[in-house]
Amino acid sequence: MTCGSVSPGTAEPTQVLNNIVVSFTSVSGPALTGYSAAVTVGGAGVPAPSFTWSGPPGTGVATSSNMTATMPAAAGQVLVTWVVSSANGNPNPLSCSGFINVSNQPYVRAFGGDVRSCLGSITAWGGAGGKGAGSEFGVVAAGPVTPNGFSSAVLRGIAPLPVAGLTFANSVGAPGGNFGNGTCMPNYWSDFMDAPGAGGASVVINTNGQTIYSGNVAMPGGATTNKLTVFVNGNLNITGNVTYAGSPWASPSAIPYLTVVTCGDIYINSGVTELNGWYIALPKSACGPGVGGGTIYTCTSGFAFVAPINMYGTCGGVLTVRGSFSADRIKFLRTHGSLLQGPVGEGIGGSNISEKFIYGAQSWLGQPVQKVVPPSTASTKIESITGLPPVL
Repeated sequence: MTCGSVSPGTAEPTQVLNNIVVSFTSVSGPALTGYSAAVTVGGAGVPAPSFTWSGPPGTGVATSSNMTATMPAAAGQVLVTWVVSSANGNPNPLSCSGFINVSNQPYVRAFGGDVRSCLGSITAWGGAGGKGAGSEFGVVAAGPVTPNGFSSAVLRGIAPLPVAGLTFANSVGAPGGNFGNGTCMPNYWSDFMDAPGAGGASVVINTNGQTIYSGNVAMPGGATTNKLTVFVNGNLNITGNVTYAGSPWASPSAIPYLTVVTCGDIYINSGVTELNGWYIALPKSACGPGVGGGTIYTCTSGFAFVAPINMYGTCGGVLTVRGSFSADRIKFLRTHGSLLQGPVGEGIGGSNISEKFIYGAQSWLGQPVQKVVPPSTASTKIESITGLPPVL
């Protein structure tokens, strides 16, 4: 006999494996019967699965549908050993070993607002009762929303309940359709722009009004008390935290408000832990000829991506967004926490969430700097955004 391989019985090996598959090959000899395999995972003994196999030489596969093995808390490689014995034909047990790669299942969670997918589906790591990825309020998608993947109404204890009590998707089991409205975001580049001033080599946030930058630029961040809309005709790299200063504010007009609109991609460095404001990534075609753009990446190294082998170490910090993201695509790349440790009813203070969105009072009451519509009628400029019941 010779050793075969080991694999998880599920597509995504995580910290709890409910099925482990090991194999071996009989390469010669008579028809053999009575094989059994004792399996050990990560040095901890688990119930030994057994099976019978008879017939000509070939491959035997040992499986256990009842085996549960708890993996280490950290992601990595877990050693699996299995010893194959036979009732006849080969008195010497065959000892084999292999590795299973175990991954975390980090997740994003939103509070104070809805989550919307314009064209596609929403899928994430979540579980029964609203555990893991989800939104405090509504979830709207033009495609399906994965059951027990991305939940709505995650903090509710009465109907409508998670996981799909406030989910609206074009799939079986939840109300579908766009309800007579378009679901995609408008062209904020043209809708918001109102004679911005020229910016410099990097984005400065401690000023009022509107500024515009060309090419790939960095935004160091900092604390601001200003109202500013930044336009970037290119890619933006956020290298530091962005916070609002001066709280508590005496009135809605005193609340800072930062809006960032790019015709390109937004790259958020791995060391960034907090962003306040509204961050919008439009495709390059939104402001002229061009292809690509429209993606927000939540863990990068400058304008470069973090190598997959380094993501658990480099991208392990929590990102808290006090505001919102709008983009064609959002690549959630933080690796903090995992669904296994995530509790049901996890609130804003939850320590296991990798990316946390908080759409609080400052977002609802703040005043973004945008175009006057029509330009000659100042009274039509938006001074605040409020929400009235019912809130989805």
